[in-house]
Amino acid sequence: MSNRLDVFFPEINGYYQAVCLYNGYLDMKCPNNKDSLCLTKLTARPREFYHEWDGKNAWKCPCG
Repeated sequence: MSNRLDVFFPEINGYYQAVCLYNGYLDMKCPNNKDSLCLTKLTARPREFYHEWDGKNAWKCPCG
């Protein structure tokens, strides 16, 4: 069964990338961001890091 927050961590070309919180619309743009996606690519969704939707994000993009 898929997690309802998975929509915020889409699969793109075999990797999972978080939808960035700091995308220039909600706050300053995250430096680890390209087109509102986190540049960090993972081979699995990090569901253990998900948290309840707070109106901003479901997973905090690791900014570099």
